[in-house]
Amino acid sequence: FALLWSFIGPAMLIAILSGGYYFLGARNILNMDVPTFAMIGGTTWYMLRNAMFRTSTSFHNKRALLNFRPLTPVMTGLSAGLIYMASYVFVFPVLIIGGYLLDFFTLPHNVIGVIFWVAVTGVTGLAIGANFGVISTIWPFFRNLGAVIQRSMMAVSGTFLVSEQLPVAQRDFILWSPLTHAVQLVRQAYFEGYVSDDASPEYLFTCIGVLSVTAAIGQRLVRHRTFPA
Repeated sequence: FALLWSFIGPAMLIAILSGGYYFLGARNILNMDVPTFAMIGGTTWYMLRNAMFRTSTSFHNKRALLNFRPLTPVMTGLSAGLIYMASYVFVFPVLIIGGYLLDFFTLPHNVIGVIFWVAVTGVTGLAIGANFGVISTIWPFFRNLGAVIQRSMMAVSGTFLVSEQLPVAQRDFILWSPLTHAVQLVRQAYFEGYVSDDASPEYLFTCIGVLSVTAAIGQRLVRHRTFPA
């Protein structure tokens, strides 16, 4: 059911986002058609959320695998996150091709660029999820709080809009989130007419590096606190 939801969830979010923009009379956003704009935001967000959620919760839920000596909590977490992230290898093409045949979505301008930035976005989710898993090992209540935080991150994920749509003051706030940079870079690769003035690959890769290092150090520190089921 969770894998099936990887199709249903984005489809529902695409309908909500598109409906909201159409209700406001918008058909085009900075040279991006609304349905495809919504599809990129909604599908990328669900991939991100699954990567974060499955990675963090598997630190505890997959403890039985720790009976196999070579495995560590972070390895079980990342493997679970990668499985759900890999499912979007099928979700994206199905939505794009199906929507194009129905004359609903446009095709990507730079296919290789879209694939690359979608993969980078997924890695960002894995890194955040690994850090959440480390925190939940130290503070068990964070398993509940982490799910709330992950859903709240949707507001700064670039799902609903791009930073260029906001006033400068609010734009600076949302650009602290690496997720915003990631999703805008996906959209920039997808749409020929959209060039993001704010998205920074350097900032995104720096965030991924910092998150990866803290997750690696953290899992070494908490490994002795995680016991097989």
